[in-house]
Amino acid sequence: MNYEKPVSSLLHKFQKAKFSVVSIDDGGDVHHFDQQKSKLQVRKDAVDAVCAVDESWIRMIDPEGRRVGLFIVLGNDFDEIVCDYCCNSQINNQVDSIIEEFAAQWEK
Repeated sequence: MNYEKPVSSLLHKFQKAKFSVVSIDDGGDVHHFDQQKSKLQVRKDAVDAVCAVDESWIRMIDPEGRRVGLFIVLGNDFDEIVCDYCCNSQINNQVDSIIEEFAAQWEK
């Protein structure tokens, strides 16, 4: 299965909500992203990093400096690639909503 579209969709939803992709931890390396690049270029680079491995952590930050970590497992159905997440309690509801919107988009 090709996971590029669902991973890109997930990241796009977070970017639309003003989150910036900071890094991808693929279990061996941590890929940091230059925030001077366009959102589209950061998203493309992040998709490449996530899709190169089976499991990874996507780390993001909102404009207030609150952090989000998404644990991604490829091999699951598209709507279930987000296996776990951690975030500041102040944005928990927002993160839940974004993940639910993403999952609903990809449900079979």
